[in-house]
Amino acid sequence: MSRMELVLAELDNWKEEEVQQLYQVLVQRLMKKHFGTSEKMKNLQKYIGIGRGIWQEDAQKYVSGLREDREI
Repeated sequence: MSRMELVLAELDNWKEEEVQQLYQVLVQRLMKKHFGTSEKMKNLQKYIGIGRGIWQEDAQKYVSGLREDREI
């Protein structure tokens, strides 16, 4: 079993709050790795999640509907 499979199997035993905390830590690490702790990171963080709730339906369903309209 790979390390990834071991971790995923262990996550099945965690409480949802623990998984959410791990998710937050992983996101922060990835953001720091890709954007650093510079001004770019601060600017990016102000925009994360601002579009939530704007559309009345799932964004993917909306885009898929637009694609269906284009089909001939």
